[in-house]
Amino acid sequence: MTKFAISESDITDDLLKLHVIHKRNTAPTNNCYEQLSLSQKISASHLRQFGFELMFVHGELTESMAIFSCAPLNVTVDYYGEINSMAALYFRK
Repeated sequence: MTKFAISESDITDDLLKLHVIHKRNTAPTNNCYEQLSLSQKISASHLRQFGFELMFVHGELTESMAIFSCAPLNVTVDYYGEINSMAALYFRK
């Protein structure tokens, strides 16, 4: 009979992986998603597959800019759904 030793760190790592998978597959609950255009929602769906979260939406209608973050990277998505990962973003506290 073979016994397997499972360490607490192995269990913790597995739980964290499951949490990330669950987080990617659940629908967003952020109210900011209601402000996105259809094109932005499609881009948001693609970004969520890589772990990005919607931080906030700046502007209104065709001037809206959605800001997504997956530490340490921040990206913007314009009204037309174009993703810009090279945007210079400065956040105030």
